[in-house]
Amino acid sequence: MQLGDAEARRGERGDVPPHAEPWAKSFYVLHGRITVYVDGELHDLGPGASISIPAGAVNTFTVHTPSAQFLAMCLTDGMGRFFRAVDQATPDRIPEIAGRHGIELVP
Repeated sequence: MQLGDAEARRGERGDVPPHAEPWAKSFYVLHGRITVYVDGELHDLGPGASISIPAGAVNTFTVHTPSAQFLAMCLTDGMGRFFRAVDQATPDRIPEIAGRHGIELVP
């Protein structure tokens, strides 16, 4: 199981484009407020709320408070391998890295 702690600030990193991964994942909000988009549905999450996102579901999130912190959990190592590769890359390489890891970016 992979467990990651994510800290996101409103507007800091730009929008996370809609995408679909070949693995399921879950988010658990520690503080702040986010909206998670999953296959056409919006889910407003605050502290203590969670959501499970099935493998292959188109998803993204938006931060509504100055910052938000949440846990991202995945039962496989796919998410961890992807983020390790992204951490060492320049932003222009992210689409290529996403494709290598089976992530589909949705226009």
